[in-house]
Amino acid sequence: MSRESKILLLKDKIDYVKEITDDEITNVTGSVGSGKSTYGIKYHNNKDYVVIGFDSLSKDNDPDTLNDDILELRSILLKKYGYIIKDAIFYYDDMVNFIKSKHKKGIIEGGHLTHMNIEKFKGTVIVKRTARLKCYLRSAWRDYKNPVWRKGLSKIGLIKRFFHCYKRRFHHIFPQKHIEEFIQKLENYKND
Repeated sequence: MSRESKILLLKDKIDYVKEITDDEITNVTGSVGSGKSTYGIKYHNNKDYVVIGFDSLSKDNDPDTLNDDILELRSILLKKYGYIIKDAIFYYDDMVNFIKSKHKKGIIEGGHLTHMNIEKFKGTVIVKRTARLKCYLRSAWRDYKNPVWRKGLSKIGLIKRFFHCYKRRFHHIFPQKHIEEFIQKLENYKND
């Protein structure tokens, strides 16, 4: 594995960027807590962009990532498939076609993009290389703050929830091998 593909424990690295095709779509991926959704949120109110997050497609508990485009695409997918599976990358072509039908630039963000074949991507791929410790802390804190899980908890319940969230996300401290391998595949990919 090359040094370029490594995600460090304590130090952020600049995002890894690779253009696959000249389509005006940016695919943002990385570890949980790396800043994928934050990247997309910057464009949510820009009328020139369609922003699609895998999390928003299957659930709507984060108003920052939910928008009219997501709701419309969700409706299209439900009509086509009859269901929506969380983080299912087989919706990727539907997402791309939806973006192109709007005649806008697109941002697709989700951690599961790392499981796609490189040649399937349209546009540019950005891999967030946020330090693993920062990803861990961000994701655990976000889980803890989620009002869906905190509703009706006593003070003791909130303390238990706090420790549960940090325990649940602890594996993010360890090397993110699938993301590092994905970066390696991007490095080795030759555009035609």
